[in-house]
Amino acid sequence: MKLPITIFVCVCLVGLTQLVWSQQLDRPNAHGVPGYLDPKTGTFTTKVQTPEADKANPLSASFYFGTYKLDIAATLYTPVPSGGIVTCSGTVDEYGDPSGAYNEEASAIATGSGSSWKCDMTIPYAWLLSSPSTDNVDVSYSIEIAESITVGTTSTIVTIRRSEFSPPYTTGVPSSGTVTTLNFGAVL
Repeated sequence: MKLPITIFVCVCLVGLTQLVWSQQLDRPNAHGVPGYLDPKTGTFTTKVQTPEADKANPLSASFYFGTYKLDIAATLYTPVPSGGIVTCSGTVDEYGDPSGAYNEEASAIATGSGSSWKCDMTIPYAWLLSSPSTDNVDVSYSIEIAESITVGTTSTIVTIRRSEFSPPYTTGVPSSGTVTTLNFGAVL
């Protein structure tokens, strides 16, 4: 007699948990803490979760678009092996907007020889923002020397050296249609 009562109680509890779980269906991504992790400092900034305010003003955001042009002049003290390549990559992070954060990236192959190299990257963006006047944009970049190595019939690319740079560049969101050109230096 005790076993059927235990089974009945368990079935009732499973049924009740379904009611509790269904309470979160109208809130997508309700798991975790909403916010932004600053890649430079490692600081996590929480974002206030207000679903009522989001539903009240669904059309308050506007598209902001443009291009970041990163021009990097690199001085290489690490020799580039014969057949090696020098590459660079850049990142543009937009954060602080209630509608979310954006991350844009680009890569390019550098040109040059000896210790003098140049790398130009174009990073287009299109962001849906509701508070662009208070949002922030950070830019970072890296430069890498790589070489292709073949062992038997297998080829692989090996990184010889890589450096990442986070210049003290933080600004607001540029006006739509703006081409923002930034000149940076790198030593590797």
